[in-house]
Amino acid sequence: MTCEGCVRAVTRAIQAAAPQARITVDLKSQTAELDDGVPEAIVAAAINGSGFKFLGKA
Repeated sequence: MTCEGCVRAVTRAIQAAAPQARITVDLKSQTAELDDGVPEAIVAAAINGSGFKFLGKA
């Protein structure tokens, strides 16, 4: 991610896949934090599908 547009794109992609999730995407740390309970596979598919690379859970 290189800009706030990227942050919005990742946020929208995750929200579309998991509408109930509360999401915080941080540009500086290149991370996204979500509520517990959202399956990792759903998050990975949403991030990868939006043109970014899911690097796994921290």
